[in-house]
Amino acid sequence: MQPAIAKSFMLKVNLIAAGLDNLGFTDTTKGIVAGETLYMSSHSNNSYAGSNVSSTGTNIAFGPLGIEQMKSDIRNQVSARGDIMDHSGEIIVKYPNALEGRAYALANSDKMVGTNNNDAAFAKHGIRYVRVPFLTSATAWFARLADNEEQGLFMIHFKPYSIEKLAKDRRLFNSYIASQKLVAGWRDFHGTWGTPGA
Repeated sequence: MQPAIAKSFMLKVNLIAAGLDNLGFTDTTKGIVAGETLYMSSHSNNSYAGSNVSSTGTNIAFGPLGIEQMKSDIRNQVSARGDIMDHSGEIIVKYPNALEGRAYALANSDKMVGTNNNDAAFAKHGIRYVRVPFLTSATAWFARLADNEEQGLFMIHFKPYSIEKLAKDRRLFNSYIASQKLVAGWRDFHGTWGTPGA
C-alpha cells in the first residue's frame, strides 16, 4: 500500500500547486496582500502600476504573439520604487493538456508558428514549456521566471510526507497513519504572469 499512498499524496501536492494558477483570477486568500488575486492589473505596488496580466487588457491566445506579449509584460514589471526589474533569465510557461500540440510547435519551430512569417521563432528563445495536467481550463496559460529568487510563488512543507506505524489494537493488528502538512501561496506578484487565454 505504501507506493499507492505516496502516489496519492504526490497527486494532492500537485493539485494544491496547480490551484494557485487555477484560482489565480478569483481566489483572494492565497496571497500576502488581503483582497488581491494572484493575477490582476492593479496589485499593491506603492504608487506604481503593479500588473502581471496582459498590458493590452485582453485575454491572450496561446501562440507566438501571446508569448511575445507575455515576455514584454513580465520583463517590464516595475518594483515598488518604480524601477524596471530587468528580469532577463529563463521563463517557464505552464500550459494545460489541451494546448500540448501548440506548445510542441512553439518549442520546436525555427520560424514563427501558424503564419507565413519567416521571422525567427522568438517564442522558443529563453522559454521552457511545461505541461501541467492539473490545470482546469483548456485555454488559460501562465508564466513565471525560472529563477525562484525572482518570483514570489511558494510551497512550504511544515511536515513532510510520512507513514507511521501505530500500536497494535486489541485484535493484535497494526494500524498505520499517513500525514503531511503544507501550504501553497504567493508573497509577491513580480515574476509571474497569467491569462485566461482565448
